[in-house]
Amino acid sequence: MEVNRRWCAGLKVVFDTSFIIYVCQKPSSVMREMEDILGKVEIVVPSPVYNEVKRLAKRKKPAKTALEKLSKDAEIIEHGGPADKAIIDVARRLKAPIATTDLSLAAKLRREGLPYFTVKDDHLVTVGKPIL
Repeated sequence: MEVNRRWCAGLKVVFDTSFIIYVCQKPSSVMREMEDILGKVEIVVPSPVYNEVKRLAKRKKPAKTALEKLSKDAEIIEHGGPADKAIIDVARRLKAPIATTDLSLAAKLRREGLPYFTVKDDHLVTVGKPIL
């Protein structure tokens, strides 16, 4: 399917901790695949997710790399409460898809009919309509 990039340029995608760590830990084409679908991707991270990555960065190298990338490339949105709720709330407010490899969060997103990206066999998988 051909994507009309004029309509997709600069699309915001809400990333969760699992997806951020995945793309920083494992060299793969996942981000390129996402940009092939959406055009330019703007990474959005709710503050509970950013704080989670910050805590992990103290003891895990991939999280440290992720924290550096987020500090430079992501829009951090303030939100109180747990990370999963923040991810869902921010995605709804922005009308943005979510990127996650967390099976529990993916199940919630399916139940609520929210579009998301995940990874299977080192390739991006789209669940639901990626543009709301």
